[in-house]
Amino acid sequence: MKKWLFVAISAALVSACGGEPAPDPDITVVPEPPRMQGVAVLSSDTNGNRLEFVDPGTGTITTTLPFPATEEPLVTRYGPWEANEVFSPDWRYAAARAGNDIQLYTLAEAEKRYVPTRRITPPPGAGVIDSFRFGRSGSKLWITTGTSAPVYSVDYLVADSAPVQEDAALNHTWGLMWDARGNLVKESVLTTIAPDGKSWMYSVADKSGAVVEASLSMGSGNEYQLVAPPDGDTLLFGARSKPAGPALIRVVRDQAAATIRVTEIANSPQPVTSTVVSPDKTEAAFGTEGGPWFISSTAPGGTPRQAVVQGLPEDGNGMYHRLLGWA
Repeated sequence: MKKWLFVAISAALVSACGGEPAPDPDITVVPEPPRMQGVAVLSSDTNGNRLEFVDPGTGTITTTLPFPATEEPLVTRYGPWEANEVFSPDWRYAAARAGNDIQLYTLAEAEKRYVPTRRITPPPGAGVIDSFRFGRSGSKLWITTGTSAPVYSVDYLVADSAPVQEDAALNHTWGLMWDARGNLVKESVLTTIAPDGKSWMYSVADKSGAVVEASLSMGSGNEYQLVAPPDGDTLLFGARSKPAGPALIRVVRDQAAATIRVTEIANSPQPVTSTVVSPDKTEAAFGTEGGPWFISSTAPGGTPRQAVVQGLPEDGNGMYHRLLGWA
């Protein structure tokens, strides 16, 4: 009885003095998962490679996920269309070139970093890998080996899975394409080439007529790529490796008249390298060759504001960053 009373009084005194009780060995502390929201930015500098998520309103880096060194540079000046790496839609998996193989990485949530998990080798006789990307739904990584070669896929969630040949249509201009539901488009048709006197739009639709990919040519080498799913006949385009000038363009197409109406939304003071759009499609962010990136409304008359982000490298001298998406 006296021993019990002594223990109780001691515990009360420790609590009163502000001491912390000893941890319970039976309680498991679960690390908080990384917060993957905002603009996703892939950075590469002397400190290594990182996928960072930035709050577009404050410019604060909320999450930093180190990425291992790879055999090919992660970030190039040629924009996301020429990327050497891709990420899954939920950002939990990544793939990068490794010779003629693909190195798969998995996000270790407790460590908050990407770790290599497996190497994917094309089937014998498949040829040189041309491109690879994650599907918008499901667990397939899609691989192409040329414009007229077969298409392969591999289930990246199954450890011992091997690439298998798929029955998939491969468009020579845009590669593999997905519809608004995330399904692979196997039957597509080139739709209206619509001039408005100075612009030409080339678009590809699925068999229902919905546009799944499109590009816009404004002449003088100014090329634009579709950067968000269309809202009916309204499409939003972002600049693709072009001189300074219009960075965002809205296009409304008239299918019956085979014409388009073009509205310039926002200008960039420097050549644009990548453009991403917010989930509600009300804002867009675009990166530039000089390093800064800007945020603009997607409504006509938008005035871009420079995003002031502490901790991102400025492009140049082996330091690059690229906007990958908006989560």
